[in-house]
Amino acid sequence: YTFAVGGIAAWMPVFVQRAHGFSSAVANSQLAIMLVITGIAGSLGGGWLGDRLLRRNREAYLWLSAITTLLAAPLAFIALTTANITVYLVTLFAAELLIFTCTAPINSKLIDMVPPGMRAAGMALCISTIHLLGDVPSPTLIGWISDRRSIQQGVLVIPVAVVVSGAIWMLAAWRGGRLSTAQVIEA
Repeated sequence: YTFAVGGIAAWMPVFVQRAHGFSSAVANSQLAIMLVITGIAGSLGGGWLGDRLLRRNREAYLWLSAITTLLAAPLAFIALTTANITVYLVTLFAAELLIFTCTAPINSKLIDMVPPGMRAAGMALCISTIHLLGDVPSPTLIGWISDRRSIQQGVLVIPVAVVVSGAIWMLAAWRGGRLSTAQVIEA
């Protein structure tokens, strides 16, 4: 999901300028405000909802992360393929909100899975990995596709990344929250 968020942050201003004719200033300001609002609301809402659901299911954090990202994928696809600017803004906002809803629950699950004496190192490894595999390569890949085809085709890797993250979290929830590194790679 970090791959998708990195791609959105890096390429949506360019995308909305080219696909919808926004000026650079309007695109940057509107999208930055949207990213901040959805990031805060999604993270806080996901934490609150995840804690409530945890009372009913010990894998609630994983299920919530899986469901919200899988719901976000078609909304992201619609946002990136529509010609209607209102539909674009509404579906992008909803997709971002759903994507960010998994931030607090997935971090809580990660912390819970690591022994107390290793949590700081575990989170450091997690943060390094999500950036190395997520928001570092996504702008480059989207740019590479954009250079060879179009920005419209380049950004379509975003919904794919969202589906992959949702599928991994759903698999982890089904397996009781215990996935080996090999199983994650296979997924």
